[in-house]
Amino acid sequence: MTSEPRGANHLFAEVERLAAQSDPPVHNQHVVSKVLLKRFAERNPRSGLQLLSVDLDHPQRPPVRKGPGGCGVEKDFVAFASQSLEQVWGNTESRLPEVFCALDSGIDAPDSALAKVLLDAVALHLVRSHTYRDVHFRTFAKPYALVFNLLVNDWQGQLRAAVLREKGLHVVGREGLEHYANELLQDCVDLFQNHGMLRVRMEEIYHQVRDLITDYGIRILTPPNGQEFLIGDVPAFTLSFEPNSLRRNVGVAKATSVVMPFGRHHALALTRPGIDPSVLVPLAAQLNQLQVQQARSRVYMHPGSGLDDYVQQHAPNLRASGQQHV
Repeated sequence: MTSEPRGANHLFAEVERLAAQSDPPVHNQHVVSKVLLKRFAERNPRSGLQLLSVDLDHPQRPPVRKGPGGCGVEKDFVAFASQSLEQVWGNTESRLPEVFCALDSGIDAPDSALAKVLLDAVALHLVRSHTYRDVHFRTFAKPYALVFNLLVNDWQGQLRAAVLREKGLHVVGREGLEHYANELLQDCVDLFQNHGMLRVRMEEIYHQVRDLITDYGIRILTPPNGQEFLIGDVPAFTLSFEPNSLRRNVGVAKATSVVMPFGRHHALALTRPGIDPSVLVPLAAQLNQLQVQQARSRVYMHPGSGLDDYVQQHAPNLRASGQQHV
């Protein structure tokens, strides 16, 4: 055939390269960095670091105490070449303790080196997220259908020629065209189903988002009135400030801000160039409710924060109202 879906050769080459690596898979993968979760933990003399985990699908159940290693974890979140992807994330996560020390020292604005780590950590959590993975899964069907229709309609001649060349068969009728179009696209389906496509695209999108937010303004937020921040299992997300509402999960390039907690007492708000930073003033007071609305199924907090009562009381209404703005 003379035409393929754009990027197909690159995708297959990358998957083949990654498949050749012999590293064992990492089955339990953090969607919230463990080093970040430690910022919300309490040290117990017997059990070590502990967080409270609230199940948002069943908020009235008692919160569960867990260590950072057991929070924000998804089994086989990216099932293909997971070890090498964990190494990509680790390059950023290993630099976060230095950033946390700077935040705790009371800096108002990070220097360029620290700012880069902060931006990379935000990009990491935007991409290594349920939100991005859901988009990836949803959007596969549309290009697949587009290419399939091209094969059985506009590209009939190329499809027939390819089948004749490779199999020595003449394709007759619509049913034959559809059969061989499905067969031709099966490799793409396999890459989608085994997460090979997700693995390649997740790393590529991560680097693209890093580049996109390089020039974003950084504002460090602290919780109001001596309160604390909590963190959800989708901690980083975009916001668009509109006249009567906040919209979440808009494209990064079109977002007013990107927000993410960085500990019990710190959060980060990014603004794209040209946006008045004063729009971020209300964010600190709203961040906990936004975390509850954005989370897939769980939020985590310091055991002494009292935020478990807040989440249990307000989670059903917050999550119901939050769906209106997604």
